[in-house]
Amino acid sequence: MDCTEIKINLQALIDNILIKDELQSVKAHLKTCPACRSELNALRSVADGLAGLTLYEPSKDFNRTVFTRLGLEYQPSLFPGWLSWSVAGSLSLLLSWLAAIAVGLSLTAYAMKPYKVLFWLQHPGKTISDVQMALVKIGFAINDTVGFLANLLGFLLKGSSLPAQLAVASIVAFAIISITIRFLRPQPKYH
Repeated sequence: MDCTEIKINLQALIDNILIKDELQSVKAHLKTCPACRSELNALRSVADGLAGLTLYEPSKDFNRTVFTRLGLEYQPSLFPGWLSWSVAGSLSLLLSWLAAIAVGLSLTAYAMKPYKVLFWLQHPGKTISDVQMALVKIGFAINDTVGFLANLLGFLLKGSSLPAQLAVASIVAFAIISITIRFLRPQPKYH
């Protein structure tokens, strides 16, 4: 690793979130590079200084006072913050799954050929097994996609907070669904 890569990883070293290979590379580099050691010492002194600061708990009327001084009406939240985040995260995940299911079902309907529909009308017993097989294939495809996205997002969001992870997951899900719908909808035919 060169000094630029090491400087990117110094805060992760202080936070103790480097994986074993990165940790060994950073420590090996720090043994030979006085500039990076100096940078690490500066970051550690800042972290130690911040850790020593006293955290003050605001009074119960803090928000009301701020709103009043700004000339605004204060309306306290009816729900605690963790509940709001939980509901928002649950709804975004639910909507992502529902959208994925809707895309899967629309792809199945779009891919059906007229002769297949006629075959199902003539042999209704075969319809159920074909639909079950299609749903199983869709389930595997969704599972593979979600697994890949989970690994990718886990790599990208290593060490970040849950609200940030939920926000990024929702944005990625929306982007994937939008792109999928755009490319898979029937295109108009011009004569």
